[in-house]
Amino acid sequence: MRKITLYVLLATFILTSCGSSDRGELTGVRSKKKFFPEKPLGMTLIPGGAFTMGKVDEDVAGALNTPSRTVTVRPFYMDETEITNSEYREFVTWVRDSIVRTQLAILAEEQGFGAASADLDEGSSGRGDGSGIQKYKFAEPDTTANVYYKYMMDNYGSLGDLNSPTEGKALNWDVDLIWNVAEYPDVYYAEAMDSIYLPISESFDGRRIVDTEKLTYRYFTFDREKAARSGSSRKDFIKKHEVKVYPDTTVWVRDFNYSYNDPMHQDYFWHQAYNDYPVVGVKWQQAQAFCDFRTQKKNRYLATTKVGGKVPNFRLPTEAEWEYAARGGLEYAKYPWGGPYTLDDRGCFLANFKPERGDYAVDGALYTMEAKSFNPNDYGLYNMAGNVSEWTNTAYNPVSYYLGSTMNPNVEDETNKRKVVRGGSWKDVAYFLEVSTRDYEYADSARSYIGFSGLGAAVVIIGALFKILHFSIGPLSGGVMLTIGLVTEAIVFVISAFEPVDEDLDWSLVYPELAGGEAVDREAKSDAESLLSQKLDNMLAEANLDSEKMSRLATSIQNFAGAAENIGPAADSVVANNKYSEQLTMAAANMESLNSLYQVQYESAAKQSQMSEAVAENTERLKEQMESLATNLSSLNGVYGGMLSAMSNRV
Repeated sequence: MRKITLYVLLATFILTSCGSSDRGELTGVRSKKKFFPEKPLGMTLIPGGAFTMGKVDEDVAGALNTPSRTVTVRPFYMDETEITNSEYREFVTWVRDSIVRTQLAILAEEQGFGAASADLDEGSSGRGDGSGIQKYKFAEPDTTANVYYKYMMDNYGSLGDLNSPTEGKALNWDVDLIWNVAEYPDVYYAEAMDSIYLPISESFDGRRIVDTEKLTYRYFTFDREKAARSGSSRKDFIKKHEVKVYPDTTVWVRDFNYSYNDPMHQDYFWHQAYNDYPVVGVKWQQAQAFCDFRTQKKNRYLATTKVGGKVPNFRLPTEAEWEYAARGGLEYAKYPWGGPYTLDDRGCFLANFKPERGDYAVDGALYTMEAKSFNPNDYGLYNMAGNVSEWTNTAYNPVSYYLGSTMNPNVEDETNKRKVVRGGSWKDVAYFLEVSTRDYEYADSARSYIGFSGLGAAVVIIGALFKILHFSIGPLSGGVMLTIGLVTEAIVFVISAFEPVDEDLDWSLVYPELAGGEAVDREAKSDAESLLSQKLDNMLAEANLDSEKMSRLATSIQNFAGAAENIGPAADSVVANNKYSEQLTMAAANMESLNSLYQVQYESAAKQSQMSEAVAENTERLKEQMESLATNLSSLNGVYGGMLSAMSNRV
């Protein structure tokens, strides 16, 4: 029995060591596990194919930037809805928590993993009890990674990016953060948490508010296209991005003048009632950062599973991919549902947009609606028209349709800050809902308003505005308003020059050099104040302001007013020149977009000219032949006449 067992083991060893199942044939490298494609959550498969891209009906706006042409796109997955507030809030929360955990881990490392805090905190019993800031120290490497950890630290002093605050070391995500100030474990924890909040001077109602300017997401990209077209070093194409991820919630206020939208400003992004509404106020760079976060999150999960591997990068769709997906497989469709109307057979609107002048709510919503509202198109995508416009990965160029490839077309230009947006929004008219309509927005778009102060300055600015607009109210023309402003400024200056200096004014608060740059008491400042008063008195004495000089000043102001009125025509000429320059710029852009069309027309005209010359030549030949025929007929008639005369004489 033992011999039989020994023979079986020996035969098994020979078969497994001296051969394989390929019988010496070339079979290629085979994966140990079979691949099964996984559909990302919330996405749908767009099958890919060819379609007619661009306007197939009349271009009402006359933009001439969407000529119809046939293009082909590859299959891809696309989100069924726009990214919601809840989904983007997960991104913001992760960035916030990672920053706090990084601060805690670094501080714990500096304080000996919580030993110092244990001495100061009565609630901590010692270094090894796991209380206080010690719980948030960097995660210990796995036992299988100890050799690698030791090698990297010995040779590089880091596990990853040397410029990273964590130097590649992993954060401890197993311990929950404490946000209740009454439950902070020690003073070091309070110090780390304080770094994420706004200063006390900017807080109110006893609340500490997170400083959103500190919520920065850093990631790296590799420009594969440039690397493929260039022979430079690989490191030249690695790009570092640092993006402030918090959305601009003030857009609800700044985008609308004389309109009360503060509740949307306060509640839209954070209130749970708007969880399933599309996120707004996100810049193009923030959308790109969100896509990277989504990719990293999925890959971190796959690294902990037996499946392993990595997913292709999540990204924004190209303009061609977006239009193909929006059409839903309907060729020559005007809207995602087909068209050509925005109402169904029951008179209900098919999208969230601005259907009537001033009436935003007739379609069922004043602002945005839930991301899954109205019926999806034939690919299962919601709100591809209306609700919110959507960023694409494509840079906007009026002639890109003439330049782009017909296979997966996309125009990327880092220097072009205008990015294509598609689909129209809740405040757009129906034209922007068409699947072929193009629009753009600047990638870093933001609005701001500048104020002014001072009565004199305000009057001067209003006068200049009157001049620019060629506007007047009765006798108050632009020149008069400008003169009034200048006179007001002069009067204010003269009056302020003779005003006595208030003895209670602390000039060192305005001019620190009077106090030597340091805070001193009131007695120490008396010498500086007297010196300043003496200087002002000397200046006024040297000026020798009397009534004659004041009269001259008034005359000079009148002369200046006359000169300002004479400047009016010149200003008008400058404004006209600026308008003319703007018109020339617009004309140049239009000429650039029409140049290719004119080239085609020129070639066609040349061909027609050649044909016309050939026709003219043939006509000339025909004329000559007709003249010859007429001559021959005349001769023949003469012959026939002679014959008839001869025959009649014989008779």
